[in-house]
Amino acid sequence: MKPIQRVVTPVRHSVRLVLVAIAILVSVASPAAAHVNAKAVGISDDGVATVEFSFNHGCQGQPTNALYVQVPSNVSDVTPQPLPGWTVESGADRFGWSGGSVPDHERITFTATMRVWGEAGQIIWFKAIQKCGELEEAWVETPAPGAPEPENVAPSITLPRTIQAPTTTTTTPPTTSTPSSSVTTSTVAEAAMAEKSGSQSTVGLVVLGVVTAAIIGGALVLYLRHRTPR
Repeated sequence: MKPIQRVVTPVRHSVRLVLVAIAILVSVASPAAAHVNAKAVGISDDGVATVEFSFNHGCQGQPTNALYVQVPSNVSDVTPQPLPGWTVESGADRFGWSGGSVPDHERITFTATMRVWGEAGQIIWFKAIQKCGELEEAWVETPAPGAPEPENVAPSITLPRTIQAPTTTTTTPPTTSTPSSSVTTSTVAEAAMAEKSGSQSTVGLVVLGVVTAAIIGGALVLYLRHRTPR
């Protein structure tokens, strides 16, 4: 009996090659496909917008525990919305969420309200840092006009219409705030007076002690000089 030989047909061999090629393409394309998305779910006529930042990946397989977003030049009044298990952070230059944990391949969405302005069709780029413990991904690249999307492209939204920049007004602090400073000044003055009075009392006691010691010492000397020897 002849041994059974495994015959690989050309069709089966071609299928294997196609599967290997697909696996290679998926592995190469995955890092480029991973990024942080931004979506404006509503922009009012005066520029008040609600923006969602979402992603479904970690950093090299590690869970995400923070997302920080830089405030663009044509964005203000950012208020990151709370999310259970996360701490919101907000400042003049950046805002974000930290302290939570979302596993790799699990989608999460962070929401923030803000005021935006610019020309119709203008793209607002939100440069973001995704942190996963000691690892981090910097989504900060912005493509040049007509250039392909970079690998670490920053999340962005597009203005649907022209929105004027908000006018800034400088207000003078109300005069009702001055009594508190007067109270503070008065309190400080009283403390200084008490300290000065205490110092003067201490000096007086020292002088009195020195004078008393001198009198007692002088009397003792006179006594020793004029006492009658036995």
